[in-house]
Amino acid sequence: MNPEIITPVSLDRNRLLAFDLETTGPDPRTAHVVTSALVAIDGPRKVELNWMADPGIDIPEGATAVHGITTAQARQHGRPHAEVVAETIAGVRAGWREGRTLVVFNAAYDLTILRRWDPSFEVLGPVLDPYVVDRAIDPYRRG
Repeated sequence: MNPEIITPVSLDRNRLLAFDLETTGPDPRTAHVVTSALVAIDGPRKVELNWMADPGIDIPEGATAVHGITTAQARQHGRPHAEVVAETIAGVRAGWREGRTLVVFNAAYDLTILRRWDPSFEVLGPVLDPYVVDRAIDPYRRG
């Protein structure tokens, strides 16, 4: 048997794109986006993009307990869900075109949500998931 060959990827810590979603629930196959954030990091300079979406459904109390946004707030201040998803995906794609590494905690969850809402979304650049790194380094730590 041949061992799996892993090609190392160089990571420029001065060219990152941090990404995070807050949603209506824990299942990425059914969750709607409530907030989206992208932070482009160029050395000491940071450019932030933040959106609040009206998810088009009621936000469960459990989700509100996590991120603090109620259905009423999202309906009043949120933009249309489809627009927020499209602008988030455009920002992620632009980051990869610029040679950035996408940094997203629990990437499988957030990237699955993007793919759910836009089936054309693909991972086209490097992704660093601190959750995966943490589990690899200390698999027995609680939390």
